[in-house]
Amino acid sequence: FLPKIGAPQRGSALENIGGVITYKSNPVLHLTTREASILAELIKISPDTLTYESIGDLIFTNLDEYSLTTINKVIQHLRDKLEKNSIPASMIKTIYGQGYALR
Repeated sequence: FLPKIGAPQRGSALENIGGVITYKSNPVLHLTTREASILAELIKISPDTLTYESIGDLIFTNLDEYSLTTINKVIQHLRDKLEKNSIPASMIKTIYGQGYALR
């Protein structure tokens, strides 16, 4: 609603435009498929929390592969790549016991 009336929006400068993730209109480079899918979902549901279960559904094709350690590693790699793209890694907040949120 706010964009339609031209009101200033609070939130990140991260956007998913036609499947291309951008930060302040610059594409975010060198993301893996897993990282891109998580970041796209974080953008989509922001400021809500992306649960561990939802992340698992995004990145694991087989439930036997599901691992919180793997999820945490993918998030850490995503944060590292955000930093390499001059984006503060702190934009992805850990919500203890629940998952992650874009803030």
